[in-house]
Amino acid sequence: MKEKKDRIWEIDFLRGICILLMIVDHLMWDFYAFEWAKYDIFSNVGSISSPFFTSLENAGVAWVHWPVRIWFHFIIAGVFFFLSGVSTYLSRNRWKHSLKIGIGGTILFFLSLIAYFITKDKGMTAGDVLLPFNVLVALALSTLLTSLLSLIRLPHQGIWMIAIGVAIFVVSLVFNLYDIDHIVYEDKWLLDIPTWKDIPLLLIGKKCFGGDYFAIVPYSAYTTIGFGVGALLYKNKESRLKPLDKLWHKPISFIGKNALWAYILHQAIFIPIIGLVALIVGYRF
Repeated sequence: MKEKKDRIWEIDFLRGICILLMIVDHLMWDFYAFEWAKYDIFSNVGSISSPFFTSLENAGVAWVHWPVRIWFHFIIAGVFFFLSGVSTYLSRNRWKHSLKIGIGGTILFFLSLIAYFITKDKGMTAGDVLLPFNVLVALALSTLLTSLLSLIRLPHQGIWMIAIGVAIFVVSLVFNLYDIDHIVYEDKWLLDIPTWKDIPLLLIGKKCFGGDYFAIVPYSAYTTIGFGVGALLYKNKESRLKPLDKLWHKPISFIGKNALWAYILHQAIFIPIIGLVALIVGYRF
């Protein structure tokens, strides 16, 4: 029987940090969204005065419009995709690895589809609610593309994969394919359900749709670079920081190890709690 390799703790730890930062960002976005969505969801907004919710809304608005957040979003997402590239190299079954992430992304999309049918009569648009190009879908397709590229057997594979990833990154910057601009320039944003003609543009980042949108092609640069770095640093698929593998990192590493579930479930927990607290302070449907 083949001996099972230990997980590389520093990868789980870094992924756990990314997940925690992402959760904070999404929670602040929920507070921001509540500031305007409450008028579509609740019927007695004008008669409710809640300093508590007002402070949360103000914090959310300040966070979303904080200029640094744009780069925060861009960098954390890049690190997350990079780590997925490293994990793709380390995976014993790269196709199964991509499939598992893709199933998570599909579940997330169907949950958003349910939310869309519940809220569409309350003024919410498809672009507000649906998550067809969520980060898990983008991760699945990016890692799949990276795995296909890795089938090209070249000397010094790690260096070549990094070079390919850098090339994708540079081309994506030159042609403005990263989603950072859709936060600033809304001309790329589609509010209605995309047509078939929009799909290629959505895949490469020339158009944007839905919450948590990530374009597959530009972000595959990070997974490809991550794969290359993994091939160079983790050739033996063992931790490079074994002396630091102590109890101190276990809670965050646990989150990183279970990042897929953390990503799928965190909003499913946050939104009902926010709704319940809203009902407690007096909001009514």
